[in-house]
Parts: sequence; structure tokens; C-alpha cells
Amino acid sequence: FNSLPERAIFVVTAALITLYGWISKSQYEIQKRQLETLAHHDPLTHAGNRRLMQKTLEGAVVSHHKRHAGAMLAVLDLDHFKSINDRYGHEAGDRVLVMLADIVRQRLSEKDSLFRLGGEEFVVLLNNTTTVQGARVVNDLHQQFNAGMDVISMPVTVSIGWAELLPDDDWPSWLRRA
Repeated sequence: FNSLPERAIFVVTAALITLYGWISKSQYEIQKRQLETLAHHDPLTHAGNRRLMQKTLEGAVVSHHKRHAGAMLAVLDLDHFKSINDRYGHEAGDRVLVMLADIVRQRLSEKDSLFRLGGEEFVVLLNNTTTVQGARVVNDLHQQFNAGMDVISMPVTVSIGWAELLPDDDWPSWLRRA
């Protein structure tokens, strides 16, 4: 550089380019997290979607085979959900789905996961859980749901099937049994 002003211009330009790069990288990271959330979660209930469920269940099966840690899978199905939508409208049906997801989340620990399988069906993964502990969670959920969800004037009940992860299971067979 031939003069002090040229050096100053270079330093200021380099600082601005660095600042813009840092801002761009920060925005990229924020948008990436938002896209990952959109790609892996149901927008209505904020439960994991089928894609995230498959990935998580595959991991649970691998972990089970390596560590022999117990795991249970429960499938929850809202009974007569079509009649709720037909009688009260889809907005009421959506409120029931959101309430179901909220109730399940309140009962789960940090190691457990909730997924929306589709429509009115949800899947709950209970990690590092014995059969007795898992059965207790499932029974508690069943009682809580069938005691009534105060969203609409008709009773809303839930059917729940569950299965313990067996040594020969892959995730699709485990899900089918549940």
C-alpha cells in the first residue's frame, strides 16, 4: 500500500466483508434449523413426522441390539375421528389432535419420542423402558384420554396398541406388532 488512506480502506473493506460473511453464515444456520424442523415435524401437532419416526426407530433398534436396552412402541388411534370432523368441523378435529399430542408429551420423558403417523394415528417410542414401566405409561395415557378430553361436547376416546422391542425385530415389524 502506498499510503495510509489505502491501508485504512483495505482494513475497513476486509472488516465489512468479514462482517457480511458472519451475518450470512448466521442466517444460513437459522434457516437450516427451520428447514430441518419443517422436514421432520408435523406442523399442526409439532410431533415428529414419518421420516423422523423411521430414522429414530432404526436408531432404537440398533441401540437395542448393541446395549440390550429395553424399548416399547405404542400406537395411539383416536376412535371415531371422522365423526368428530363431520359433526364439529376440521377445526375441532385439529384441536383434538393438538390436545392429544400435548397430553402425550406431558407424560413422556426426555428420552421418549412422539410421532404423528398420519391422520389421527400417533406413535410413541419409550426408550430404555422395561415392559412394566411401558405398560404403566400406556395404561396412564389410556385412562387419561378415556376420562375425557375437554375440547368438544362428545366423548373422545383413544385405542392404544403397544409392543416391546424383541431381539429379532426390525422397526417395521415392531411397528406392525404395536
